[in-house]
Amino acid sequence: MKHRLILAVWLTFVWLELWGDLSWANLLSGMLVAVLVVVLLGPKEPLGLRPRPIALVRFMAFFAQNLVIASLQVAREVLRPRPQLLPAVIAARISPTSRGLIAVIAAAISLTPGTLVIDITRSGSGTTLYIHVFDLDDRAALLASVARLERLAVAGLAPATTDGRSHKPERQP
Repeated sequence: MKHRLILAVWLTFVWLELWGDLSWANLLSGMLVAVLVVVLLGPKEPLGLRPRPIALVRFMAFFAQNLVIASLQVAREVLRPRPQLLPAVIAARISPTSRGLIAVIAAAISLTPGTLVIDITRSGSGTTLYIHVFDLDDRAALLASVARLERLAVAGLAPATTDGRSHKPERQP
């Protein structure tokens, strides 16, 4: 409930900023729109993620780095007179079972130019992401990048335990 209230206040603030005029009409209409958005479109269940600021910055830096590199690679291929592409669909296993964490990882992959998560299969042992790749140069490198993205996402957005504290991910050698 607290999260919905914070979201409604934030949406009202965004509404006022978009209108650029602080008036009673804008404030009341912003509150009405915010409440409708939160009630009708808000998450039906909590995502159960606890952000960790320093680790989250590492995740965002890695994502931004991948974004720039992938953008340059796609631009290079598009501008080539005769691109030699090797499109592929690969399966990448990830261990998180939290819906929120899976969504963050899948979104980060899909937002990166040249990649798109086309299917997600969940099972008791983990989750498989089926990723369409614009040009697959090195399958092992792509899977390693997905694994690193997963580790950074888990560290930055640790799933909350049943007592409300963050679960600390295990360090991998």
